Amino acid sequence: MGNKSKRGSEWKKWDLHIHSPASFFWKGSKNYLSMSAKEIEAEMKVFIKAINESDADVFCLMDYWTFDWYLELLKYKKKYPGELKKTIFPGMELRIECPVDYRLNIHVILSDQLTPQQLNDFKSELTIRLIDRKLSNEALANFAKTLDKSKAKHHGFTNENLNDEELLLLGSQTAEITKESLTKAFTQIPNGTGYIILPYDTSDGLLDLDWEKHPHDDNYFMQTAHIFETRDKRNIDLFSGIKNSENETFFDNFFKTLGSKEKPCVSGSDAHSYSDYASYPSDKITWVKAETTFEGLRQIICEPTERVKIGAVKPDTKKTYFSIDKIQITDNTGKNNFTSESIVINPNLTTIIGGKSTGKSLLLYYLAKAIDPDEVRSRIDETKPKPYDFDDDPNFNFEVSWSDGHISKLKSADLEEDNRKILYIPQNYLNKLSETNVKSRVTLNNFVMNVLLQDDEVRESYSSLQEEIKSLLRNIPTAITVLYQTRADINGTIEQIKKIGDEKGIKKYIAELEKRLNQIKQKSQLDKKEIKEYEKLREKEAETIKNITLYSSDRKQVSNFVRESSSLLSQIEEKRVTAIENLSTDEAKTILSSESSLLTKLKPNLSEKLKKVDKLIGKKIVQLNKDLVSTQKLLVPFNSKFEFQEELRKVSNQIKEEQSKLDGLSLLNKDLKNKRELFTNQKQTITSYYKQIFQNYTQLQFEFKKYESKFEDISLNVSIGFEESHFNDSVISNCLNKSDIKKQLKISGNTEYKYSFDQVSHLNFMEELFEGVINNEVKTVRNTSAKDAIIKLMDDYFRIDFKISYKNDSLDKMSPGKKGLVLLRLLINLSNEEWPILLDQPEDDLDNRSIYDDLVEFIKNKKKERQIIIVTHNPNLVVGADAEEVIVANQEGQELGRSNEKFRFEYFSGALENTFVDEKEQFILYQKGIREHVCEILEGGEEAFKKREQKYHLSN
Repeated sequence: MGNKSKRGSEWKKWDLHIHSPASFFWKGSKNYLSMSAKEIEAEMKVFIKAINESDADVFCLMDYWTFDWYLELLKYKKKYPGELKKTIFPGMELRIECPVDYRLNIHVILSDQLTPQQLNDFKSELTIRLIDRKLSNEALANFAKTLDKSKAKHHGFTNENLNDEELLLLGSQTAEITKESLTKAFTQIPNGTGYIILPYDTSDGLLDLDWEKHPHDDNYFMQTAHIFETRDKRNIDLFSGIKNSENETFFDNFFKTLGSKEKPCVSGSDAHSYSDYASYPSDKITWVKAETTFEGLRQIICEPTERVKIGAVKPDTKKTYFSIDKIQITDNTGKNNFTSESIVINPNLTTIIGGKSTGKSLLLYYLAKAIDPDEVRSRIDETKPKPYDFDDDPNFNFEVSWSDGHISKLKSADLEEDNRKILYIPQNYLNKLSETNVKSRVTLNNFVMNVLLQDDEVRESYSSLQEEIKSLLRNIPTAITVLYQTRADINGTIEQIKKIGDEKGIKKYIAELEKRLNQIKQKSQLDKKEIKEYEKLREKEAETIKNITLYSSDRKQVSNFVRESSSLLSQIEEKRVTAIENLSTDEAKTILSSESSLLTKLKPNLSEKLKKVDKLIGKKIVQLNKDLVSTQKLLVPFNSKFEFQEELRKVSNQIKEEQSKLDGLSLLNKDLKNKRELFTNQKQTITSYYKQIFQNYTQLQFEFKKYESKFEDISLNVSIGFEESHFNDSVISNCLNKSDIKKQLKISGNTEYKYSFDQVSHLNFMEELFEGVINNEVKTVRNTSAKDAIIKLMDDYFRIDFKISYKNDSLDKMSPGKKGLVLLRLLINLSNEEWPILLDQPEDDLDNRSIYDDLVEFIKNKKKERQIIIVTHNPNLVVGADAEEVIVANQEGQELGRSNEKFRFEYFSGALENTFVDEKEQFILYQKGIREHVCEILEGGEEAFKKREQKYHLSN
């Protein structure tokens, strides 16, 4: 039976139009008809060597009018089995009757499983038009004899008497078969073993047929052909059913003529020499994604736009580090549970099928766990026993080989360094999410958020903004505490001012004392000069006292600044150290440490400078006190001259005392003004912190908005949400007086107040409420302090809300099955990642309509971008989604008559087109092909194949 593990359908080069020495115009060797048997065998070796050394995997011999070379190949293969390494189909290039001024080419491609007799039966039904004879070399020569001299001359034959070889050549260039006989020829071979390939824009193709003059013929050929040969992208689009700006004016008519169904396109080399095999004109290579069998060719009829492509580059190529190449189980337990043979994995869609408990989910589970155990843990319910325990045995391991050569192991010393990832959805995961938790807005938001954060760029931006939000939230309580400390300082200063007295009253009282002092001076018998000197000394004394007060106040302010700046610089140094420690690279740490080193010098330098300021002020105060003592000494002689010395001294002291009060009051008022300005600034700082938090959420909203139109039928509306219930319970009901809130916000009515979030007006609302609490216009309740109420008020109640709708239906109104589909698509589509997707029986979470109508098409499109591996019981996910590989699982002893070759769990893989029945084979997995296993294991599998084939009306 060969290798038990096959990768299934893979993109390979197919050249379905080559010639051999049996074709006229062959280059490089003798013509087949002139070769001896020995020469034919020698030439066949050269032919096979050219085929084997070519980089194409499949060929079709399209010799003119004959299967001769292919029949010789069959004889050679029988004599030398195994020498030919590639697949070669029999084919024939013909000319068919058609009302055109050229001879229309038409090709037939037949199965390599047909016998020589069947091929001869096919050929024998082909009839040459006009002479009504069956196709043969003799008939071609006889047709040439019916041509007049001018027709022979037109084809390069000037001699009147042509020999047999020349007649055969002329007949080959001029004869045509009838349409009726071509149809009859296909009745001579089994259904599905032959197809028509019709050249379209290549040599003598259908494109030049005037369809307006001959609509019947145009319809006949367009609808009879199974495959078209073309190299023009515009025509490929038409046959593929792609309507665009270039063809929209005639597309509908063209597609109707085609039979209203897509048809595959190929491009061959049309090689007439060995060196030109698989050498495609203009590098228009034909790529076919199928097994290299005729059943593989049949798949391009089933999937005409997905299984065949024309272009210079291999289609659907994935990055090697995002593609799993193969898996291998190491079972050294001695229990013969698993084979050590590798299971290769297709880069597109691999499905794993089998009966109940046959090791399907087991294979997927360990595949996921070997690559990304954290992903598995995040999806599996850890409150329940783990699904499989084979890995509890130290002699069990699971190895995943990637296409770039990297290996991920379930148990490895370097496990922490393995950073490969997968998306793993275990059984019933979506169902549990959609039926229960999704009712919670928070759960759904977290689900979508986690999906979006798979994108590295989004995750980095999100983390940065979240860190900034956290920093702002830490700052707000501190700033509120400082605000209320400032308020306490303001109140304390106001009390001090009240205790000192009224400024106007003090000034009025000083004026009265001055008047009384003047009266005493006039009675003191001092002359004008002495009085003038006395007043000058008194003014100096008063000025000195005032300066001592001012400098003392300045010294206190400098002292406060020293203390506060020292604390602030210490905090900055702590943040600097933390920032350096949080850096990931030594280079970045070194640079930041060096460039910010001046911060460490700032504190001692500033402290030293401030000490100098303090010292200078201190010196000034000492000097002023000396000046005061000196002035007061000078006043002593004057005071002794006054008769009313005691009263004069008393009044003078009263004036000094009141002036000192006035000076202190001036300083306190100045201090009060500064504190009130500080209080206003601190309020603005708090509200600015809150605004920055809101702006960060706005930025997050913007970051996620690019996903709103990620795909056509699922709408993801992103908005800033607000935990209204939590806010109302925590703040409105438990901290603040609701009646005061309504007054503050000018809300009328008797209904109990509840806050309703509005993104546009929210910041204004918060500022008004904040001011109301600060100004005591909104009082607190339940022994809550105003400070604590504001801390709760300014907390983070924001969230990012994701509102999902599918085909204009809200997620909340969908059935669980439809919800599951939408959540699965979100999980896969909202990520830009390319790592593999592993799904375990997704049909369990979805309804049948969702699978057939939506999921199958989604999987077919997504597998082109990402490798997908699915465990499933649903035939539509296997056949409908056109799985490139199917892995069939079987466990020994699960069912009678389903025995394994050696191990408890065994696996067999291949392509959907892999079909055979081997009645001699003893072991169940190897008794039949993949198609037969699908039909047997999956309920509705045979029906799924029929639907897929009926879609394109497959027949001969």
